[in-house]
Amino acid sequence: MNFEQLELKPTDSDQYLASMDGQYFYIGPLLYEIVVRAKSLRSPVEIVEDLKQDLSINLDIKQVEEALEGLKKRFNPEGIEGGTRKRTRSSYIHFKWRLMGGEMLEKITRPLSLLFRPKTIAILGVLSILITGYYYLMATRPEISLSSKELAAAYLILFCVFFIHELGHAAATKYYGMKPHEISFGFYLVFPVFFADVSEAWSLNKYKRIIINLGGVYFQLIINAIFVSLAFIYPSSSILATLLYTNLFVIAYSLMPFLRYDGYWIYSDLFEIPNLMSRSILYPYQLWAHYRAGKKTKTNWPLLTYSVSSYLFFMVMFYFMGRFVAKCIEQVMITTESTDLGWMDFLSQVELSFFFRAFIVLFMISFLTYRLAKYGWAKFIKNF
Repeated sequence: MNFEQLELKPTDSDQYLASMDGQYFYIGPLLYEIVVRAKSLRSPVEIVEDLKQDLSINLDIKQVEEALEGLKKRFNPEGIEGGTRKRTRSSYIHFKWRLMGGEMLEKITRPLSLLFRPKTIAILGVLSILITGYYYLMATRPEISLSSKELAAAYLILFCVFFIHELGHAAATKYYGMKPHEISFGFYLVFPVFFADVSEAWSLNKYKRIIINLGGVYFQLIINAIFVSLAFIYPSSSILATLLYTNLFVIAYSLMPFLRYDGYWIYSDLFEIPNLMSRSILYPYQLWAHYRAGKKTKTNWPLLTYSVSSYLFFMVMFYFMGRFVAKCIEQVMITTESTDLGWMDFLSQVELSFFFRAFIVLFMISFLTYRLAKYGWAKFIKNF
């Protein structure tokens, strides 16, 4: 590992952000002083002498070597020759396709970042929530009936909204003086997702990171207010009603903390729990092991609360997935046994939505099973 390529940035806390090739880690003040000297191509012997002379810190050569070797392993855990891995998005995103980055993203986010001034957020955020709430509580909404062309138009507009959601994250990052790297498209589990690479935000304090995490929802609320305004002008529009329902659902879905969407990162930042998902899965077992061993440990209540809630959420989710699969099989068996229809005739009469739902559920189960078999339990949890 070439320490000259390592970038070091101060954060709003007493830690420093070390980055290289798209990987980011927090390091403490002492390791920072060691790495700063290693970047200047000083040997461990020289580093020991510098620390003693400049900071009155007494370390031996072995301690310095172990500290640097530990940092190397964090950036290059697989021991790849020639340094660290190439810049990658988190491994739980698959089939990534870069949509925007570089100067284009800089030009677009620069004016949009002004929307994150505190007074602007307060006014637009509250106004958007009130307008949306009034529409759902007071306004008369039309019945939704879309033609195939209207449905296609609604999907196209929604994809643009999802892209604007990611622009919200990028613009918030820009407002705090960090550089948003790119906006891309990929798949999380089996779900298509847009995502913004705002890794530099790790050098900010947790409250600024939470604002960045909420940036996408903030932009969606503004768009929702625009949709509501149009819905008052065109009260019978099924497309607008569909967009309003779907956009609000996506906002709520994004804030759900049990999958790696905005709500997950907000909870992780708020309670300062890195690697929240993998830690929450293992935490009950760790508590039980400590209890059986007679060890007294302080309970991390935010982590335990998340852990219990997460287990309940996934139990319910997999229950309904299993129930759906069972109903699909039952429907097929009853229909084929009670009629003279052959399999091909039966399949030709089944609605396409049935096949779509069945495909999503079966593919998700198969995908998770495959990843579990390929990577093992520990890596599967880490990258879920």
